Amino acid sequence: MQKIFILFLLIICGYSYSYSEVYQNFDSNDWIYSSNLINPNENIKTCGFYSKKTYGKIYDYFTYYRNTYNNSHMGFETYGYLAIDEKTAVIGNSLRIIVTGGKNSSGEYGAPIFSKEDFLKSDKKEIPQNIKVGHPTIYFCNTSNSDSPVYFPYAKGCNRLSLYVKMPKDLTNGTGGSGNPPQLTVDIGPFNGVGGHWYHGFYNQGGGWTHILVDGHPIHNNSWADAKSYPYPSSSLRDMGTEYFSTMYRWYITFLPYEGISVPPYSVWIDEIEFYNDPEPQNNETINSPAITYHPEPNLFEVGFSDKYKNNEHSDSKYEVRYSFSQITNDNYKDAKPVIVQPDDRYNISMNIDGQFNKFWTYYPNVWAAFKLSPQDETKLTSGTRVYFAIKDISKRPYNIGTFDREGDNAIVPSADGKKRIDLIKRIDYIVDKNVQIVPPKIDDNKNKKRPQKVKNLRIIS
Repeated sequence: MQKIFILFLLIICGYSYSYSEVYQNFDSNDWIYSSNLINPNENIKTCGFYSKKTYGKIYDYFTYYRNTYNNSHMGFETYGYLAIDEKTAVIGNSLRIIVTGGKNSSGEYGAPIFSKEDFLKSDKKEIPQNIKVGHPTIYFCNTSNSDSPVYFPYAKGCNRLSLYVKMPKDLTNGTGGSGNPPQLTVDIGPFNGVGGHWYHGFYNQGGGWTHILVDGHPIHNNSWADAKSYPYPSSSLRDMGTEYFSTMYRWYITFLPYEGISVPPYSVWIDEIEFYNDPEPQNNETINSPAITYHPEPNLFEVGFSDKYKNNEHSDSKYEVRYSFSQITNDNYKDAKPVIVQPDDRYNISMNIDGQFNKFWTYYPNVWAAFKLSPQDETKLTSGTRVYFAIKDISKRPYNIGTFDREGDNAIVPSADGKKRIDLIKRIDYIVDKNVQIVPPKIDDNKNKKRPQKVKNLRIIS
């Protein structure tokens, strides 16, 4: 019944997936809170939630991760706890991560707190001001053993993991300048049966809600020591398709930099986690794991993603972004409007009304730009509105010099009328969160585009 409802919801909102199942939207009563004092669970050492539902003897859980490596390579302990938030969310409720302190290379700040119960008992809640510390990490797992994992049944046949995150406003993606591409702010690490532990990087900044898509094309494998380990030229990988998701059994999300993403106390939110299959043929070669952020107050968007090539001075990629208020496909891409790229001196980005911009630094896969919609379309950005985006690789071809994975880029896609992979779009949508209150001037053409509100969680932890 739940699956049927989800599919109906997606279709009436104008986005059609061949398969979709919500993993966790924090609105369901099927998950039980656990800590050392409340509903203790052997798999949850700090605080978290475990599912009432099982598949065989296996059930899912997610937990606040206690990182004890405490170094600049693997990260530091972050003190804090989890709560369900009914106020700040994309739809319904969200998961709120409250950071109260932690460790970094300069010291320890605050008390070791790993649940709300710890926080309520602690008498050391104040920490020095103006110290950025903490980079919270959440693991999403099931109770199977890593040596003989049971794969997530709801991820079978999917090719996307979708979620929304909201990070502190003062979290930026770097200073830019020579040799300094947009910096990682989010890292997602899936574990699966096609290579173990992978990495997907995201470069969007804090302040607004960010919609993240994890696809089957990661940027790195945890066990690879150097560029020789990569299977294709220019330290590149290719899309692994549905097998990447069908064999997934664990994943985590962490926020960067490890030294601290903001000054405690601060919060990070996660919402609308979903696995789905997008049937539209797409460029999963040179446009990977896209993310879109919306900042309502200045009506500013950000796009971030990874391209395919690393460690190559000739990887001078160029991209175009378009948008629409209806679904974008390869066939109607040219009917969508180009975004208005905004200037950013850090990454040598100029204003461009054609929606075009270049990757900043050739040696890195990090791609990012800020943009706006047309002034008349900004009035449509009310709560519940869905905006559709598509990205296209418009780099010069063939590449003039250097070693590239042309076989992968130029592969013909039969399901896309014989187009090359590199000529296809990569698409992502964005739902304006429930708290945006921009009211258009006496125009009511969005009422049929608003996504219905879900049933609120009755187990709110304030």
